[in-house]
Amino acid sequence: MNPLSRLLSGLSSSRRRRNTQQQSFDIQPLEARILPATMISPTQLTYQDVDGDNVTVTFSNKILTPTNVNTIFKFNTGTVDGSNALKQQLRRINLAPFVSADGTDITTVSTRSAVGGDGFAAVGEINAQQRDLGIVTIDGDLGRVLAGNAVTDSFGISQLIVQSMGRFGKTTGAADLHSQIVGPVDVLTVRTDIKAEFVEVIGGVKGVDGRISIVAVGGSIIGGTLKDSGRIHSTGTMGKVRVGGDLHGGSGVQTGIISSFSNIAEVSVGGSIIGGSNSYAGGIITDFKGGGPTQGEVGANIGAVTITGDVIGGTRVGAGSVISESGSLGPVTVGGSLLGGIGDRSAQIYCQEGLGAVSIGGDVVGGKGAKSAQIESQLRSIVGVVIVGTLQGGMGDTSGSIDASTTIGSLQIGRDLVGGDGPNSARVRNGNSVSGSMGTVKIGGSIRGGNGEASGGISSFSNMGAVTIGGSIIGGTAKFSGVISTHVGAIASISVGGSLIGGSADSTGLILAWFGIGPVSVKGNIQGGSQAGNLSLKYSGSILGYAAIQSVTVGGSLIAGTNNTTGEYTNNAAIIANDDIGNVIIGGSIIGNETAVALISARGKMQPPVGSDIALGSISVSGRVERALIIAGQDAYSRRNNADAQITRVMVG
Repeated sequence: MNPLSRLLSGLSSSRRRRNTQQQSFDIQPLEARILPATMISPTQLTYQDVDGDNVTVTFSNKILTPTNVNTIFKFNTGTVDGSNALKQQLRRINLAPFVSADGTDITTVSTRSAVGGDGFAAVGEINAQQRDLGIVTIDGDLGRVLAGNAVTDSFGISQLIVQSMGRFGKTTGAADLHSQIVGPVDVLTVRTDIKAEFVEVIGGVKGVDGRISIVAVGGSIIGGTLKDSGRIHSTGTMGKVRVGGDLHGGSGVQTGIISSFSNIAEVSVGGSIIGGSNSYAGGIITDFKGGGPTQGEVGANIGAVTITGDVIGGTRVGAGSVISESGSLGPVTVGGSLLGGIGDRSAQIYCQEGLGAVSIGGDVVGGKGAKSAQIESQLRSIVGVVIVGTLQGGMGDTSGSIDASTTIGSLQIGRDLVGGDGPNSARVRNGNSVSGSMGTVKIGGSIRGGNGEASGGISSFSNMGAVTIGGSIIGGTAKFSGVISTHVGAIASISVGGSLIGGSADSTGLILAWFGIGPVSVKGNIQGGSQAGNLSLKYSGSILGYAAIQSVTVGGSLIAGTNNTTGEYTNNAAIIANDDIGNVIIGGSIIGNETAVALISARGKMQPPVGSDIALGSISVSGRVERALIIAGQDAYSRRNNADAQITRVMVG
């Protein structure tokens, strides 16, 4: 062949190759438009969603065949037949019958088409029971997934990534909204909300672990009407959990919660915890064998918990709470307020073992339920509590309270501590043994006793550190309300920016220590309560040390109340020590009246030293002394039993 013939032949061949490529490029988009509801290959199928999206389903394993494709894929109408004429809802992907499905990745991709769509395609359910899956990515809502092999210690699902779960209920084809994965899950990602969906990761036999390493929910977890709806639960450990929105309890039991039978490493909630209308609806819970809302592992701990918004209690027990029923908890940070509800233990922060530092950015307000808005470590200590706003009790017993079995490291309340109608409401209390000490206490506002017994007070079984009250200490209408006290310990020091004012019941508006009290400073008055009728009134508006009091400084006056009762009326508007009192400075006056006296007394040493026993040091009163008793040798029970007791000097301006 001559050179010209070879050139013409080469051009012809080149033209044929270009025509072949052009033909291929022209046909491929046409196939995509005409044949989306088609088995493209053993790993891929395409269809058109109900609102017009083009959807591609891809398996990592070669599973599909012409004979099984309609067994694996179930639509609301029509089949996989190569036609694009019908819009279809994918109701089910069924891989359970196929051994070749083990370890398969599943991916759905949805794109808007010329006829419509929103870029998402819901899948009713994935049934891969007895089959472990790899990475499952659904570009839309998923009604439920069943997966995992109970006898092999491999991931039930390696990663589950969905746009939402349960958003459309069962309308897209799910038999129910209970997803169950047997075996561990590495990552669970839900880009928006989980609504009424129960995602359960469980263990199997032969050591198969039901753990979740990472949980990331971009929106909220919302409970529904059925038990466990709106719940993520693992029988094994749960790692870091991030929820961008709320944990919102529903009307069913244990709804709108994150829970585990084992440890939860860390939880962050970008919104609020909102209690529902049933038991343990809304919250974070770990539990143990033998009781509580679920049955789990003894010593199931919860690590750091951060809630950006509020914790709002619901209407039934445990609704809207953070509970480690048998383990430790914390630290816990709440950006908003802790607001108790009608239900017992609603809006409660609780653990059986140690509780880390607790920080509340708003208020703690008890509700009608017992232990509502309570912060408690039942058997161990609390590192410390900071409340930026007010601690206020409610109608419920121990509502709006702080309780630790052993120590409370420190307490800081930015505003007031206010007792409620319930007994022990707005009470900070620790210790049932000598190990129950309390660190420094700082209250920016006042302490006010309520109508409930032992409401609005601070009590430590053993020693208490320095106490600073910015406002006043005011007794309430029930016994032991508006009290700072220790059971068997000392108080390092007390500074009150306002006044110490007794209430209308015994032991109200009282500072009490069974061992020594360091320096006491009250910038305002010390004023006893008044009583009428046949009721008694004792230790109202008083400072009582069953050992020594280092010193007392009162910027105002010591003022007795009015005694119009036929009952016992003693030791009100009083400064009393069972041992000795150092220097006493009264910036105003000591004022009694014809019905009651103002009292300063100290017994001195139980076993007086030889020579002299100084029971009362220097007493300085800038104003007048009227209808008052200043007694050395009298104990806290008004018994005069130390004839050797002495007073250094008394100066009256």
